[in-house]
Amino acid sequence: MGAQPIATRLGGQPRRVLVALSADAGTSLPEQLRFGKGRLEEGRMAETGWLLRLKPTLERIPYVAHRFADIESLRRVPAAECTTMEYALELQWGGRILRLQPGATGPGSAECLWQNVMLERLWSNEAADGYRLGGIIYNEDTFLWADLYLVLFANGVGHAALHFFNGRLHIKGYDFRGFPYLKIGGDGVTPLDADLPMDGFRQDLGLVRFNFEDTAITCSRRYPALLRKRGDEAVYSPFARIINPQKPDSPDDYWDPGLARTVRFQFSLSDALPAVARYRIPAWWYTYCGEPWPFGYLPAEGRFASVSAGTAAHVQALMRRGGFDGGSADGGAPNPSSPMGNDGDTGIGLMTQAWLTGDSLLYRDALDYCYYWADMAVDHTDFTVHQWVGGWGWKTCAYSKFRDVWVGYLETGDPWLRDTAEMAAATYWSWFRSNWPRNSIGRDAFEVGGWALLARFGANGCALERARAFHHMIHTVLRERGSIGGQMGGGPHPGWHSSLYMTGVVLMSLLDLYEMEVEQGGVVDRIWSDFEILHRQYRRDDVELFPSNLGNPRARWGWHSQAEWATFALRAYAEMGRAVGFDHPVVREGFAKLKPALGYNQAEWSQTGRLGNRHLHPRAHDALMLAARLREEGFGIEMEPAFGEETLPWPEVQRVATPWGMLEIRARREGNDWRVQFKVGFDVPIRVRWRGEWREWRPGEELTLEDQNPTGV
Repeated sequence: MGAQPIATRLGGQPRRVLVALSADAGTSLPEQLRFGKGRLEEGRMAETGWLLRLKPTLERIPYVAHRFADIESLRRVPAAECTTMEYALELQWGGRILRLQPGATGPGSAECLWQNVMLERLWSNEAADGYRLGGIIYNEDTFLWADLYLVLFANGVGHAALHFFNGRLHIKGYDFRGFPYLKIGGDGVTPLDADLPMDGFRQDLGLVRFNFEDTAITCSRRYPALLRKRGDEAVYSPFARIINPQKPDSPDDYWDPGLARTVRFQFSLSDALPAVARYRIPAWWYTYCGEPWPFGYLPAEGRFASVSAGTAAHVQALMRRGGFDGGSADGGAPNPSSPMGNDGDTGIGLMTQAWLTGDSLLYRDALDYCYYWADMAVDHTDFTVHQWVGGWGWKTCAYSKFRDVWVGYLETGDPWLRDTAEMAAATYWSWFRSNWPRNSIGRDAFEVGGWALLARFGANGCALERARAFHHMIHTVLRERGSIGGQMGGGPHPGWHSSLYMTGVVLMSLLDLYEMEVEQGGVVDRIWSDFEILHRQYRRDDVELFPSNLGNPRARWGWHSQAEWATFALRAYAEMGRAVGFDHPVVREGFAKLKPALGYNQAEWSQTGRLGNRHLHPRAHDALMLAARLREEGFGIEMEPAFGEETLPWPEVQRVATPWGMLEIRARREGNDWRVQFKVGFDVPIRVRWRGEWREWRPGEELTLEDQNPTGV
């Protein structure tokens, strides 16, 4: 077994670790892994049996000079007039040598393969090696980059993520016309013809066996991936058509500037199967380690968990499958009117749900969506982000969302995802900061929370500093103006008035900053003072929800608008209650506005509005209201519920994930009291803090709790 830290806390302590182990043919992996306490040391450099080298396949030094001042003259230059250094990657394990060489079709007659390739060893331990390779493909017209991430296991199995992307080499990005492919060779390779998925995703090429199951999201009978014989080599073509879902009439081989697509697969040079299994981490472990909230509260399925579950299922149903645009959750034909599944925090939302439920199919879809967002929403020429709802041409500060890319990195260790997330974050920072000072921010602050996430996971040295700078700007606007505004804007794109959705967006990002400071031991008083200002706006009845609703007060809202408001309020007031107490006037006023949400149709709630917001906030509310956690001292579970007449009543049923199994909590009203019963299949002490006193529960008993909001929690 080997371990490689891929994200750290401030101070260098590992926060996310990629743990790898391998099994030889005829043996199986253990069903469960167990880890003891102690500091994890970074894996030492070790030999796993793999040897890698770059083999030159073409070297041509002379070239014909062209007029570089005329940018367009640099297109359509024949390969024979260019300096060319092409390479193949040779991987050796157990005496077997596999050769991989990306390429792409083009308008000319020359074969266009990987050039100027660099091999970088990322890490190594007893179980696996991590490598990254990068190079450029010139197809006698323009350029396509190929970035390859490899995890090579000690048993001869490899995992690959091959990123083809149309980036920027010169002063601007060009369109690219062509189909990428991968040449597969080596002594003992038996090439064959196969159409995927019709002929199956696992293919035996003699020397090497491939597993293309991860490409199921991008190929189908209509758009098959192809394996074809070419002499003594095989050529794998992953895409039958290049599809930008917002430009469905584009030519079949057309890549917009900035477009990318990732091809993931596994292979084996040994008798072991070409497959990588992923262990599912228990839900309680995520929360114990501070994900997705930093307080250690165990995952709870309470009153509003069905909103998040319904949203996840709805987004899964919207996801496109079986083509180049696989993973997009815009609905597609015949449902093109459902673009809200693509919103830049859908991937992290699906992934959060997968963490908290252990649903392996949801995990697969979440990872597919994260790669889709990194590939097709991020513009790889300048790392702006396409705003889906506004159309391909729209890019705004408010929707420069990169969290999905970052969470994909946390799950895979793929450095291309990390780079993409950090560069998109830097573009967001420069966009935000270059338009400062201004007296209106609004939903431009959406990815302030993304920067707080980068700071919590040690993304780079400036994340904490910049997250705090974002807070300074928000704080300054609130202090000077008393309202956060709508977003930057003037003229026909209004930005000055603070619609309540915009206020809610800033509330969420301030909560993300608050969580960051809680973990870093920073000062939170100023954040709380900003909460109070935002709350005064957020509870108003005479303000519209969106700028387009100007002049429509709350009394004119439909229940869908009320549910949009309540989605933010669920998390906001539960978390604010934990910060300053549920008897605080601001918290009480917030819950008074939230109580109508008890009657909303949750099935409809989960399928309307800004779906990206629906994944986390209802689940966070349930966990924050119950506040169940492992006892810091001693053995057992403790909880500090905040249900009562000043907040929301006890849910009839709650389920809590614990290290020992699922804990079920049932509550019923009797007169002025609540009767609370715990159903468990394990013998673990449970205690409840109610009205400032700890109450011990014994098996077979019911707790009688007076119907008053607890104090001192």
